[in-house]
Amino acid sequence: MKTLIYWLLPIVVCLACVLPANAQKTIFEEPLSNRIASYNISAKLDTDKKTITAKQTLTWVNNADMAVSELHFHAYMNAFKNNQSTLMKEKRKSFIGSQKAPDAEKAWGWIDLRKATTDKNEDILETLKYIAPDDNNTKDQTVFTLTLPQAAQPGDTVRLFMDFVTKLPKIVARSGYSHNFFFVGQWFPKIGVYENVGERGREVAGWNCHQYHASSEFFADFGVYNVDINVPKDYVVASGGMLIDKKARTDGTNTWYFRAEDIVDFAWTASERYKIAKTSWHHVNIEVYLQPEHFHMAKRHTESVKAALDFFAEKLDTFPYPHMTIIDPPYHGSGAGGMEYTTLFTAGSMNYVPDGLMYTELVTIHEFGHAYFMGMLATNEFEEPWMDEGMNTYFEHRIMDKTYGEQTSMLNFMGIKIGDTETARWGVVSASNMRKAEVYRTSWGYPYGGYGAYSYSKPAIMLRTFENIWGEATMDKIMKTYFQRWKFKHPDTHDFLKIVNEILLADFGEAAVVRANYFFNEFLFGNGVADFAVTQVYNRSTYNTAGILSKGSKKTFVLGEMDKNTDTEYLSRVRVERLGDVALPVEVLVTFESGKEVLEIWDANETATEFSYTGNDKITKAVVDPKHKLLLDINYMNNSYTVKQQSSVFRKLFLDVLNVLQNFLQFFVWLV
Repeated sequence: MKTLIYWLLPIVVCLACVLPANAQKTIFEEPLSNRIASYNISAKLDTDKKTITAKQTLTWVNNADMAVSELHFHAYMNAFKNNQSTLMKEKRKSFIGSQKAPDAEKAWGWIDLRKATTDKNEDILETLKYIAPDDNNTKDQTVFTLTLPQAAQPGDTVRLFMDFVTKLPKIVARSGYSHNFFFVGQWFPKIGVYENVGERGREVAGWNCHQYHASSEFFADFGVYNVDINVPKDYVVASGGMLIDKKARTDGTNTWYFRAEDIVDFAWTASERYKIAKTSWHHVNIEVYLQPEHFHMAKRHTESVKAALDFFAEKLDTFPYPHMTIIDPPYHGSGAGGMEYTTLFTAGSMNYVPDGLMYTELVTIHEFGHAYFMGMLATNEFEEPWMDEGMNTYFEHRIMDKTYGEQTSMLNFMGIKIGDTETARWGVVSASNMRKAEVYRTSWGYPYGGYGAYSYSKPAIMLRTFENIWGEATMDKIMKTYFQRWKFKHPDTHDFLKIVNEILLADFGEAAVVRANYFFNEFLFGNGVADFAVTQVYNRSTYNTAGILSKGSKKTFVLGEMDKNTDTEYLSRVRVERLGDVALPVEVLVTFESGKEVLEIWDANETATEFSYTGNDKITKAVVDPKHKLLLDINYMNNSYTVKQQSSVFRKLFLDVLNVLQNFLQFFVWLV
């Protein structure tokens, strides 16, 4: 009989994985991904204790080229267990849980694995071992291993049954609780990614399962999630899955059933106060879960996300999922704002925000954009954060500028105008030390405080500069090719650069590839600085022949006065210098007194050059990079030179000062 049970159990488990308890139907006719790691989770939220008690069935396919006996898991919630975790040490500031209030203990978070068995009912919990692969912090418990009784062979499917309890922290790092608002992310034991030799540049096969760092996000395989969540009946639940069913229980609770396919993570939220706004975009049902006092902001969320849906559909691909959930946290839970999952993200709004302040639109567009980079491409945010945050911020700038205007896409209120792209540029060029770090680093490898600048702003401005150099059509071709070729496949930086070189070679030749490699070596892998300046403009009158002239032994002195019967001729010069160490082709626009303009191209290989002109037309002004294509130029103040100081020069200085003020105001808005 025992043999029969062992023979039947895998079949029963398999059916349970495919057909959840309430017979949920599949979402896609054909899988979008390889579905390496899938989860069935049954969870119960205790709103008083702030805990989740759950049972989980993990189905993991060994996609390795070799047998695997040790499995690696993330236990993210243990980052909030005490102040000795790697995340807490890196935060460099006290956590609210250290307060001496009576309920201070509740502020901390943790996850306990209570059971782990195989589909043959073999107990493997005793093999659990915490490891710290990044920093050897023996007190960090955000990664653990479990050892299988028998190694999984290539192609084998492993099923584990796991019971766990998660204690949510008071909201920190965009997860946890605040009063009776819950945002539940990174809450279940989550298996890492096993990579073969050659995948994402690996030289040795093994697990990619990093600790939870203060400046990092996540990396996981694609899968299917069937999740049921039990909460008090007055609570509304929203998640990254499609709502399949909702059942009332006799104990005064409701159980909500969700299914999500081809995503890399599952998050959810619960609150007694949500008011739901619904709309749609083509095949996508959009639901916005708002605080009642913010319900008037629903249209700003939906219109901005529809603009993003349109833009991405044209530039990359149509959003394939049939559902999208947008969460508006309460003010006291604003720490949960700005968090993204493929089909769910948190935005944010405030009362009495004027239409000209685009905070809600910017956050909505940015967080939705992650569905393409964090979600469908699923790049490794631990090791290459720029490929998610940087690329997504680049698209955020383009969408915001197109939808709300290049000069007004951040703020257009009471005469103050700020553009989204220019705001990001200011964040880059105003740094006290432009050489502090390279973009290409692990998320925890940036100097303290540098994560935002080097994973968001600088790579976004780098890509925008690259677009300005090669043209929007070429950049669109590169990005669409990259996305179409690598969606659902975990690309890395070098996969992206191969496509850049492939397209530039086909369209512009070998010299373009050399230039592109130089560009990325300086701004992605290096810490080069770009700074171009016009340092001198002058006009000198030319005279008739003057001096001592010799003819044989006879010498004649000639005064060389100008011929009053002809127009005065001038020798005019413009001097342009490369003050930084990065040489990029740059345009120089020379304007003459008559209004004539000459556009020169300088390769900037030397540190300086001069352009000379002769004729009866004087130079009045010279501007290097007149269209501001090189957004990485750290100093626009030295880009122009006017021969005669005019009021326009002082106006430019005033506008530059105003720009600083505007960016300060924008920074203040983000703090609020």
